[in-house]
Amino acid sequence: MSDFVEKVLESAGLAELLQTFKDQDIDEDVLRKLPDCQTGSIEERLFAAIVSSVGRRLKIINSIREVVAKVSEQHPTPRAEETQFNLVLIDSEENSSQISQSINSFEQESICSVNIYESDKCLLLEDALFNVKDIIIQSDNEKGTTKGQEMLQQIIHLGMATFQIKSLIKRRTVNNLIKNHSNYPPRHVKQNLAHCIASQLFGHLTEQQQSDIKSLFYSDAKSIETEKVDVRGKIIYKNIPATGLIEDRLKYVRNKNRISIRKQPRVPESTVIDPAAEEYEMKSWLSNSNSPKSQVLQYMKDTFNLRSLEIKNTTNLIDTLNEWPHLLETSGVIDVDFERLNPGKSELLLRKWPGVAKQICEFAEKSQAKAITEAGIKKLFSKLTSDEIAIAAFVMLPYLTSTSAYRKRGAKKVKITAAAAAEFFIQFVSKTFDLESLKTSESERRQPFVICVGNLANLEIKDVFVMLERKLIKSPTMMSAVDLCFKLFHVLKLKFPDECYPVWSFFDHCAYQIKEIVSPPASVLALGSQIKI
Repeated sequence: MSDFVEKVLESAGLAELLQTFKDQDIDEDVLRKLPDCQTGSIEERLFAAIVSSVGRRLKIINSIREVVAKVSEQHPTPRAEETQFNLVLIDSEENSSQISQSINSFEQESICSVNIYESDKCLLLEDALFNVKDIIIQSDNEKGTTKGQEMLQQIIHLGMATFQIKSLIKRRTVNNLIKNHSNYPPRHVKQNLAHCIASQLFGHLTEQQQSDIKSLFYSDAKSIETEKVDVRGKIIYKNIPATGLIEDRLKYVRNKNRISIRKQPRVPESTVIDPAAEEYEMKSWLSNSNSPKSQVLQYMKDTFNLRSLEIKNTTNLIDTLNEWPHLLETSGVIDVDFERLNPGKSELLLRKWPGVAKQICEFAEKSQAKAITEAGIKKLFSKLTSDEIAIAAFVMLPYLTSTSAYRKRGAKKVKITAAAAAEFFIQFVSKTFDLESLKTSESERRQPFVICVGNLANLEIKDVFVMLERKLIKSPTMMSAVDLCFKLFHVLKLKFPDECYPVWSFFDHCAYQIKEIVSPPASVLALGSQIKI
C-alpha cells in the first residue's frame, strides 16, 4: 500500500478505510483512475460496492484530485524539446486527473479512458487547443473566399453573433475538429473548442454572456431527476445528451456517414421526507376558513411540505386548486412557496427586468427589426417610456426566441409559429367585457398565461390578468403578471407549454437564473449572450 493511498484517505478524513483498501488491493494506479470514470462504468460500480456512502465516495474523489495536483506541482515531468507528446485537456474541477490518448486513436464519448502515463501533458480548460481566428482565416484561404474575415469584422462591429455568424463559426470550427479528432472528439476537446470560441471571438462580452456563448456551442450531457420511481422506490433519472451547435454539427456528420453511438442509463439513490402530522390539521382549517389573513398565510407557510408532496404526486391540477384554494385566492402565497423552493430568486425579475428589457429592445432595434414588425408594435423605440420598454420586451420575446418546433394536434404535427407562441404567452383583448367570453371559451390553454386589456400597437395597457384553469387573477402590471405566471409553473410543477417553451426557458435561464431547464433552446442561449443580467 503506497503513501499515495494513505495521503488520499487522510486528506478525506477517512483513514479508517485504509485496511479495507488494503484488503481489496486498491493501490495508487486504481485510485488515479476513479475521477475520470464514466457514470455507470464497471470501475464506478465496483467503487460503490466497496464504499457504499455517496458522500464518502465524493470526498475520496476530491481528495484524489487534490493529492495528484500537489504531486504534479512538486515533481513536474521533464520534457525534451524534440519529443512530441499528446495534449490532453482536463476540466478545471478535475485538474488532477491524467488521461492517456494515442496519436493514432480516438476516444468515443461513451468510453472511459483509464491508461495513465507520466509523459502526458495536462491542460486546464482555460488553455487553448484551438486558435479560432486562424481556423476561420485558413478556411478562407482554402475556399478562396473572404467570408470568414468579413464575419470577424462583423463581430467587432456589431458586438454580437447573428445567425449567419454562428452558422459559419459552427461549420468551420467543427470541420477542423473532425479533421484533427475524428467524428467522435473527446468531451474535453469539445468543451475547450466552445471555450475558445467564446473567449477568443467574444472576449469583449461579460462573463455571463460568454458563458451563454459556450453553452450555445456546447453543453455537456447531464442526468436529471424524473417524477418516476423504480420498484425499489428509488428515483429514476433521465439522461440528457450533450447539446449545442458543435454537437448538432457532429451529429449531422455522423448521420451522413451512418455513424452511431451507445448510451448508458443512470439510476442513483434518493430520499423522501414525510410531512408532519400537524400539517393535515392545518390543511383542514384552511379548507374551511378565509380569515384572519395573517393566520391563513402562516398556515400556508407551515403546510408547505405537505402541499409540495401532494402536488408532486398528482396529475390533476383542478383537484390541487380545490384542496388548496388559498394558492390563488390569497395574495402572496405563491410568492412564499416560490421563495421556499428557490431562496433569493423571488424578486429577481421585478428588480432586474427594467435593465434587461432595455437591452432586449436595443438588441431588437439593432439586429432584429423583423421581430418588432411581427410583434405588431407601431411606436418608435426611441420614443418609448421606461414602462413601455418593459412591455415591449415582453411582447417581442416570443419572436426573438422562436424555434422550428412542432406540436401534436391529433394525429398530425403542426409547426409552432412565433405568433402562436406570442398568444400562448400574452394575449391582448381590446375591452374588459371580452374577458368573460374568453374565460368561457378557453379550453386549450391549461397552463397559466397573461391577458392584457389594451392596445398592443401603441403599448397601452388598461388591465392585466393571469388566467389559470379559467380563473382570473388581477395583477397591477404586466411585469407582476409574468412574474406570477412563472412562479405558478414552478410551485404547481407545471410543464411549460410547447407553444411558448422558449419564452419561459428564457426567464428560467436568464431572468431568474434558476436554470432548471438544463438544455435551453439555442435561441434562448443566443439571446442570453447579448444581455448582461
